[in-house]
Amino acid sequence: MRMILQTITFVIVTTLGISNSLASVITVPGDHPTIQEGINAAKNGDTVLVDDGIYTGGNNRSLSFNGKAIIVKSINGPENCIIDCEGSWDSPKRGITFSNGESPESVFSGFTIQNGFVRWGFGGAIHVGYSSSPVIANCRLQNNRAEYGGAISCGSNSGDDSSPSFINCIVFENTATFSGNAVYSRINTTVNLTNCTFSRNDFSSSGVISASGNSSIHIMNSIIWGNNADSFIASGSESSITKEYSNFPEIDLNNNNIAEDPVFMDPDNNDFHLDFSSPCIDKGRLDPLNPYFFTDIDGDKRPQGYKIDIGADEILKTDFDSDDDIDGTDLADVALQYGTDFGLEELAVFATLFGRDDGPVAE
Repeated sequence: MRMILQTITFVIVTTLGISNSLASVITVPGDHPTIQEGINAAKNGDTVLVDDGIYTGGNNRSLSFNGKAIIVKSINGPENCIIDCEGSWDSPKRGITFSNGESPESVFSGFTIQNGFVRWGFGGAIHVGYSSSPVIANCRLQNNRAEYGGAISCGSNSGDDSSPSFINCIVFENTATFSGNAVYSRINTTVNLTNCTFSRNDFSSSGVISASGNSSIHIMNSIIWGNNADSFIASGSESSITKEYSNFPEIDLNNNNIAEDPVFMDPDNNDFHLDFSSPCIDKGRLDPLNPYFFTDIDGDKRPQGYKIDIGADEILKTDFDSDDDIDGTDLADVALQYGTDFGLEELAVFATLFGRDDGPVAE
């Protein structure tokens, strides 16, 4: 028996060693100075970690996974890691293209993509086509422009199947000349939008989210609010847009949708966190089989209440300091974050009354 256990242990350790040796972590700019160079160096199963910064110029825009099943993610989230495409009419540039058969094991997470500009064509920030089905998570797409799909376009002239997933993304201030200020799909493509927030996408002649040419868009747990166009346009008998557990202005109470102001914290200054009075709190649907459902765009745990919140943000309403003890310090943090009339001295006393001596300190 002892020999059998030793043999099993050896096999497990050896197998783990082989598995670990096959997967590497590549850092940018530590190991490679640009994002594309990090991707080029990666093999299937590798992770490319991108440090904080504003990334501009060649090899930091017009990115491609080249068909690889890799994870490319920022270290500290989209507000700290920005891809500035610096696109213009004279110099059109996009953030990233998936067009080489990428699978759901191809993951792009935690970036802001801004100032993408596609003069004639599709997807100012992100384009997905040619039988590609990547996961794009925890991203902010802002101030991008294209003819179709100001921020996102999916589908290609080849007509191949693509089924990308966008999760925990905030898409705002994007413009399309013809259709789909935020999202446009076409030609036998299925697009999944989950726990995303779309706001202040303007001036297109046809919809914030548009489907055409035998394509479908499935929207769940998402907010479409404060845009200057109809929320949804499905053109052609074979195209469809389905919504469930989502919030948008058009009255559609089927599938647990709501049509109320989501009450963002400060949308005029691009803060799309939910206020405590938001009707989107605890109104979403949790999918326990999807690993991306358990954190929001900020990395905060989901759910914070009985159900998941609608939109990219899960409001913090319980254990703020993650000490597994909901107490005066947590309540003090709530009051500080949401601007009550209490001063710091009063909040420190308040925390102490709940048996804590590490409340806020008056300055």
